[in-house]
Amino acid sequence: MDAAEWKTRYILLIFACFLPFGCYFNIDVLGALQKDLQGIHTGNCSNHTANMTCCTDCLGLGPDRYNQLYAAYSWMNAVSALPGGYFIDKIGYRGSAILTTTVASLGTLLFAVSVTDSIRTTSAMFPLMFCGRLLLGAGTSPALIVQNRILASWFPDNILVVFSLMVVVLRLGNVSNFFLTANIASWIGLSRTLWISMLVFVSICLTSK
Repeated sequence: MDAAEWKTRYILLIFACFLPFGCYFNIDVLGALQKDLQGIHTGNCSNHTANMTCCTDCLGLGPDRYNQLYAAYSWMNAVSALPGGYFIDKIGYRGSAILTTTVASLGTLLFAVSVTDSIRTTSAMFPLMFCGRLLLGAGTSPALIVQNRILASWFPDNILVVFSLMVVVLRLGNVSNFFLTANIASWIGLSRTLWISMLVFVSICLTSK
């Protein structure tokens, strides 16, 4: 392998790291924002006793609906893996990468839209959140399959090291989410945080293509 090809494949590896990082950052946004999603809007903080949680931006989903959002992602992520692999073989890597990341991006967009001022607390909010999580699950599983197949073709001699790197990167996505997202939400609000998360994810998907 000549120097130009070595350079190309390691540039590919750098950009490939963005996708698992972005996917797993967005997957666990629910965990980082659990208080904001589950809790009840409590109004003026000054009216509360010290043992009450002040949450002026909460959605009031409660534990059942909150867990349904996690289940929606997990079930769709599992269900889409096998048919996703079949269609990847049929339509090729480039088309599959574009399709799967577009579906996942639409999922994050729907989730962000669901908490905008005109929709939050309405009957449409939770169905939009649920559909957003379904689309995120449907897109991320096949997208990571495409990525792994491309990496396997480019790094046949170092495939285990490359896959290990992908595991490290996706866990960094988890950790970064729990370190950053709740703090950002307390600073700029829940809705803006989810919009920023969506924009970052879409940018990562565009970069990884």
